Amino acid sequence: MIARGFPVADFEQRSADLSVIYPNLVPGYRDAQAILIKKRDGGASTEERRQAMVNFRTLFDELVGIAHQKESSMEAVK
Repeated sequence: MIARGFPVADFEQRSADLSVIYPNLVPGYRDAQAILIKKRDGGASTEERRQAMVNFRTLFDELVGIAHQKESSMEAVK
């Protein structure tokens, strides 16, 4: 996130900044963060942790451009 210019110290500020560029990903990011806190406190189920990883991975893929790379590859195949 630092490489993309997003602050990493404050979750709320990070979420607000992300919402400007990736508004559709912020709800999943917030859910994943809540599950991470729940896990830390010993209360997250395996399914919740799996969903958190899916949400984090979706944001990560978008930040590093994997989604765009896949689309470009698919367009090249057509």
